[in-house]
Amino acid sequence: LDRIEILRELRQGVFDVLVGINLLREGLDLPEVSLVAILDADQEGFLRSSTSLVQTIGRAARNVAGKVIMYADRVTDSMRYAMDETNRRRA
Repeated sequence: LDRIEILRELRQGVFDVLVGINLLREGLDLPEVSLVAILDADQEGFLRSSTSLVQTIGRAARNVAGKVIMYADRVTDSMRYAMDETNRRRA
């Protein structure tokens, strides 16, 4: 399946859940997304930088009832920034 087909089927209700961080990381506005889970959120790097976390969290933040769960052993500076920025944008 390609990205466009997957997203169309998500909107049509064919899928309830998508697993895979890169598919939804940037450039999409999907208000249907109500939950984003980020595994190993405290592992700094390419997909856990402050910019990447803000983008990923933004998938759920567009939904008024959206939630994000970050699984981590500690809160990193990138995580703190992403949480603060998300709260600022939602205010």
